[in-house]
Amino acid sequence: MSGTFDELGRKKAKLERASKRILERHQSQDNLSEEQVNQDLKQKEKLDKSADKITQFLATHQEKTGSKGKPVKSNITDPDSAKMTTSKGTIQGYNGIAINDDKHQIILQAQAWGSVGEQQTLQPAVAQLKQQLAQVCQNPKLTKQHTKFTADSGFNSEANLAFMAESGFDTYIADNQFRKRNPLFKESENFL
Repeated sequence: MSGTFDELGRKKAKLERASKRILERHQSQDNLSEEQVNQDLKQKEKLDKSADKITQFLATHQEKTGSKGKPVKSNITDPDSAKMTTSKGTIQGYNGIAINDDKHQIILQAQAWGSVGEQQTLQPAVAQLKQQLAQVCQNPKLTKQHTKFTADSGFNSEANLAFMAESGFDTYIADNQFRKRNPLFKESENFL
């Protein structure tokens, strides 16, 4: 079950109303068979259990917001995951980000992020990389000076460009608007 906190609150209220209607039906129809009573009680128990899960989730978690400041849907079973649109439809999952040493093919930092976009994962990933470099390198400043950091256009944002300019890494992040300016793509409709 997933949704924004507002949506989860409405789902909880709906479950509680459905549970209450079962009790009201029993009270108005005392002539129900034992089988119908047991079936309704099982349904009521299931509704109450789902409403209690939502209540517990809302009480113990904070609402997540996306990169644009809007509430992001949470999944009460796996609150760290995110709803992501893929070529196969929308799934509940994670976005895997890895930073590797291109020359030696060593993964330096990797993490699964419960966020849809890559943009908001760059800064925490680079911060973790800096911590790791500080732990293993005798002179992390020297390492940063000789490091070329590249990222695809999914990481391109004003905030990320400013952050990387201050990071000390020689950084190259693909521009997501470069095809519009490149004369080679001027007459191509596929890449605009």
